[in-house]
Amino acid sequence: MSKEPTTTELTEDTQVSKKALKKAAKKEEKAAKKEERKAADVSGNAEGNDANDGSSAAGVDISEGKYGVYELMQSREKIERELVPIRDIGESLADKDGTVFVRGRIHTTRLKGKQCFLVLRQKAFTVQVRLSLVSNSDNKSTITG
Repeated sequence: MSKEPTTTELTEDTQVSKKALKKAAKKEEKAAKKEERKAADVSGNAEGNDANDGSSAAGVDISEGKYGVYELMQSREKIERELVPIRDIGESLADKDGTVFVRGRIHTTRLKGKQCFLVLRQKAFTVQVRLSLVSNSDNKSTITG
């Protein structure tokens, strides 16, 4: 009792199994969706480029007008802040309300949802910093830069 595969006759000469037909239909559907996305991207980019040239594929840049060319920072004004060395952060946080000012180099960055994690480095010491998007007016590209 051997089972013969179920076949559907397309033409008089060729026979194709139902599985192959489903596969071909799925492939055609996938190609059609790809063409739709391509057409939508082309029309979306044309509209987006008219509005602003630096728009990302995700949509309109909601931070437009907040960028710009700024003067060179020359430390004309002295801001009174106590900069805490990164190696002393554990001790200094116990004494304060949890806010400290540090100066260091950005070692790595990661974006996870509405949060951005920075690892700041100062000599051999590192600390991880978490930045959060507070509102919808914040743009992820400004945080991850």
